[in-house]
Amino acid sequence: MRPSNLPPMRILIVSLLALLLAASPLAAAEPQSPPRDGWDRVWDVLSLPWMRAFPVTRRVRDQLLIAFFPRYPYRDGRDGYLVVEPAFRDNRRYRLWGGRIGGDVGAGTDDTRRGALDLRLDSAFRFGAQLRLDRTWDDGGSGGLAVGTYRMVQHRRLVTRFGLGPRWSTGRSPGIGVAATLGIDIFPARPWVISLDGDVGSIGTSGAGGARVQIGYLVRAVEFDLGFLTQTHPEFHGPIAGVAYWF
Repeated sequence: MRPSNLPPMRILIVSLLALLLAASPLAAAEPQSPPRDGWDRVWDVLSLPWMRAFPVTRRVRDQLLIAFFPRYPYRDGRDGYLVVEPAFRDNRRYRLWGGRIGGDVGAGTDDTRRGALDLRLDSAFRFGAQLRLDRTWDDGGSGGLAVGTYRMVQHRRLVTRFGLGPRWSTGRSPGIGVAATLGIDIFPARPWVISLDGDVGSIGTSGAGGARVQIGYLVRAVEFDLGFLTQTHPEFHGPIAGVAYWF
């Protein structure tokens, strides 16, 4: 039977089936946009330029932000490190925590040799921890600090942390005390990282403190850095070089 002699009813059924298949979700070429809920609408309102002009609404908007962590800075072609988004958006691509572990060595201006280990953990909820262990080989002195940290500024290109906790020292000036720390990480452009760290506090009845600046070069998750350190317990003043791993 030729197509021109097909019964009209059969032609109608075939046409309807073809229309249904073309309109079905499986045949749709355009992806569906993710559903929006009430939180998305609240966020849209808080993000309006005139709403962000008020301190109260700007504060509420900031409190809804949460930081997600890639495996290391600049991953996936991103500018910087943290991925800051509203907390109600479930970003499963990135993690709720991140960290960095590293070590450095240096020779001081008075020929003092020194080595150190540093471990830093951070979370999406702004709280974290830092452990630092120092040792000088010439006098056998050692020291360190263990602080809980709070992330004050979270941006893809800038992160600042405040820390507070105990510190200790052996060798020429043994004792225990307290330390308050401030750390700043800057991610200006791939593959560079600029780190500034400072701490003040006490060892026994005497004051203690230190400051460092480091410039790092990233090869994926591995950071090679050079910098300068000055500190009192154990005492050291001079250049340092190190390597770190972001995780």
